[in-house]
Amino acid sequence: MKSTVNNLDIGYKASVADKCVFTHVDANDHLIIVAVYVDDFLFISKSLKFVEFSKFVTTLSLSSGCT
Repeated sequence: MKSTVNNLDIGYKASVADKCVFTHVDANDHLIIVAVYVDDFLFISKSLKFVEFSKFVTTLSLSSGCT
């Protein structure tokens, strides 16, 4: 799964319970949870700015063809 590899490459940790759920904590202790289903992503965080930034970084990672 290309998105799985990309999420791991940009600092997300895969969940032990579900290989399509990833977490990341930034330097400001903002937690984000990303759930992936086929080609859909669900970003969950208390910080809207962190969600927007994470969506941007994920989009760049996927469009750059990193694997």
